[in-house]
Amino acid sequence: MSEEIERFTAVAREFCALLETATQLELGELRTRLLHVLSALHLAGARFPKLDVDADVEHVPLKLDLLVALSDLRAIHWQGGW
Repeated sequence: MSEEIERFTAVAREFCALLETATQLELGELRTRLLHVLSALHLAGARFPKLDVDADVEHVPLKLDLLVALSDLRAIHWQGGW
């Protein structure tokens, strides 16, 4: 496995572990850790080599219920609810 893929996999696992424990963290700690891990995940993904993708690939919608819920929490925060 390439170094880029290994790094992305490690950061993705860190992100998943954070989501699994999100309800046990203080909101400030969760925000700080999310900012860190999402930035690292984005950077790791940006370092992937460019791939030729077949145009016939079927696109499957993602189930992002938890991410949407976290986004809603962020919106509440910015509206002064925290």
